Order: sequence, then C-alpha cells, then structure tokens
Amino acid sequence: MFIQNFRKGTAERLGIGYDDVRARRADILYASVSAYGYDGPRGADRGWEPVGQATTGMQLRMGGDAPAMQPFALCDYGTGMMGAFSVLLALFHRGRTGEGERVQAALSMTGTLHQTSFMFEYEGRTWDEPSGRAARGAGPLQRLYRAADGWFVLGARPGDRPRLAAATGIAGLAAMDGGALEQALETRFATEPTATWVDRLTAAGIGAHALVDLETVLEDPWVRRHRLTVVREHEGVGAVRMVGPSPRLSMTPVRVTEPARPPGADGPTVLVELGLGDVLGELLSARAIAVP
Repeated sequence: MFIQNFRKGTAERLGIGYDDVRARRADILYASVSAYGYDGPRGADRGWEPVGQATTGMQLRMGGDAPAMQPFALCDYGTGMMGAFSVLLALFHRGRTGEGERVQAALSMTGTLHQTSFMFEYEGRTWDEPSGRAARGAGPLQRLYRAADGWFVLGARPGDRPRLAAATGIAGLAAMDGGALEQALETRFATEPTATWVDRLTAAGIGAHALVDLETVLEDPWVRRHRLTVVREHEGVGAVRMVGPSPRLSMTPVRVTEPARPPGADGPTVLVELGLGDVLGELLSARAIAVP
C-alpha cells in the first residue's frame, strides 16, 4: 500500500509515481489524494479545504445571499474517508484477483458527494432549496424549531401525522401543510421549554432532540463512559479530550491507538526497521529527513 497527496507530476519527478512504484511491486495499491483529481485540466493545481468548497458551490449554500465558509472541514475529512473506503475496495479486488491498482480521491469530488441530495437536474427543476440562515430544514416536519428556552430539531415523516396529532399540545395542527403548518408549529413550540416538547414528541413516537453544543457532547457522562470521547496525552501539548472511535464491531472491537506524534518523530524508527539505520546520520546531515 502506497499513499501520496502531491500535485500531479510531483511524485513522478521524485521517482515515486505509480509506474515507478508498480515496477517494484506489481500488486501495489497506490492511492493519490488531490484537490481536483489527476484526470482533469486542473490535476496539477494546488488546493485546500476552502478550494474544495468553492469548486462545488458549497459556500453559496452555506451563506445564502452572500457566500460563507462551511465551518466543518467536510472536504478534507470526507476525502480521507473516501480514500480509505476506495482502498478497501481495492484490497477486496486484490484479494480476489491478486491485481493491484491505482486509487484516487479528491476534495472537489468529495464536495459534490456530500451535496448529493441537492444535485438533481431534470425538466422543470426549480433551484429553490433554502440556504444560509434560512436553511432550518427540509420542510415543516424536518427542521429546527425554537422553543421557549432554546432550540430543538423535529424529525417526522408525512406518515407520522397521526402520531404528531396525538402529541400533547399539537392537537389540530397535523392536518395543515407547507408554510401554514410550519408557521403554526413555530408559534406553538415557542410557548413551552425544549425538554417539554422533546418529551412529548418522543412519547408519541416522533423523532426530536434538543440542540446541544460541542462542549456538552464532549462532557456527556454516557458519551465518556462509552469512550466516544477520550483523553490522551499528546507529546508537546499535554492532555487533550477528543472524539473516540465511533464504529462498534462485535467481533473486532475498535481500539483507541496512541496519539499522533509530531511530524517526523517516528522517521528514524521506521528507517531502522527498513534496514537503513547505518545511514541514518548521513540522511539527517543531508537533510533528506528531519526529526523534531
């Protein structure tokens, strides 16, 4: 397995392009991560998270009337995940055929993937989905509402209208639709606290949850007990609470690994394992490698 995230042409110039590496091992899985993908006209251009957003219209959707940066690094993290998923597919193929292959993932490709629900074009299509501050949800049954003391999200389907009608405090509203229903729910939900509405809705079989901030999530006792957040000692930084592994596998439990060390810190150890310990000093002197 080989992975690199250079611009198109850089790996070839360094002698570690796909053909170079494949000549040493024919069944290599060679993953390239870039901004635009190597196949298009911008394959040799640099790019970072904001570029991945800009090339896919994401910042227009986030901002509404004026563009705004999507605050989550969706393209960066998403491209890492898509690259890993693609490598798993390539591993499956190699396991069946013995063949290696080249794998690509790109920021702009990830940006379009995560906007799939908006990317449908057909005759009569109206591009009128809410964006920016107006994007409270997909409709009156799937959106954020303000209660008397905070916000909560309502998650219901059209088929849930009988349950909604049965929820305490909402009688008479479920027969409405569209903007009339949305306005009526806004007025009704504003009269009582968030916890009251969440309890009533969930008791009726309707999805609902209070809007919580990240600090609350990180310190939630259940989240901490199930190691969805963990505290680890990071070299040069100290104790850091961060997200733990979210997958839960019954036969192969996911474990929390050691925190990442500073860039290059493990370089000498890796070179020794590769049998290059005798030239380590020479490589350091020539600045071919660097350690923190």
